[in-house]
Amino acid sequence: TNVIAFNESAPRPADITSVESPFVHTAAGGQYSWSLSPVDQITVGGNADYVHYTNGEISGRETFDLGGFATIKHAFFTELVGTFSVSGRQGAVGGDRALRSVTFRPSVLVQPFPWIAGELYYSYTESDYPNPTQTPTALDRDARTRTVGVTAFMPIPTTPVRVEIGAAAINTSADGTDYDSSAVQVSARLSSPLVFGIHGELFISRTRTDYKNANSLAPNAALT
Repeated sequence: TNVIAFNESAPRPADITSVESPFVHTAAGGQYSWSLSPVDQITVGGNADYVHYTNGEISGRETFDLGGFATIKHAFFTELVGTFSVSGRQGAVGGDRALRSVTFRPSVLVQPFPWIAGELYYSYTESDYPNPTQTPTALDRDARTRTVGVTAFMPIPTTPVRVEIGAAAINTSADGTDYDSSAVQVSARLSSPLVFGIHGELFISRTRTDYKNANSLAPNAALT
């Protein structure tokens, strides 16, 4: 398990150590779309991610992820488009299964004016992790995550640049009490075609996550 330390001076369990390593990240993916009718379209795709750590101390802890999705899109009107997506992911660390998940995501895209469009979406994710060997009532990470969000899309006049601004509320209900949480997320993205078919993006996101219970491994309730 990876542990993110926000404060090096904070006490931590003795079996959690700190090891740094350069890594090589390789990713590949693709998708294919076809039209069922003038107003209906299906897209399917998948991706693979592999991370190799070059530090011998953590050799054999490489991560490998496979993902796939299917999306159906229906245009009710020119200004109103509905979408339903199903996606899945399976991850492994050192050859051992680390995560299996499935996500369902319906959404509606509305474009009331040529200069702005908005998407309202809901997603539901079931996540299945390996069962913990100790205190499963606290450490079981199997969870159901529900997200409600909205995104606005706006082109910048007389330029090829598009702006996206989004916000979402996220609620996670886990089998273990350490992982019940709620979060608020805001994001912004600038995207534009560049040259020679290259597409550039600048993306920033901020998420505030509040855990509902003190972490069971923390030495006191202040460390959550």
